Amino acid sequence: MDDAAVARFVSHYERVTRHMFADLPARADIVFQLDAQQNVMSCQRLARP
Repeated sequence: MDDAAVARFVSHYERVTRHMFADLPARADIVFQLDAQQNVMSCQRLARP
């Protein structure tokens, strides 16, 4: 892949990932908050209807 193809590929999955970060916490049973080094800072068990 050339640089432009890599940029298109990454931008596609970045959009999907951002959507998942916005949508999935509302549907998850447990949400983990991570720091910049990916260490777990907190864990929240969510109430399910």
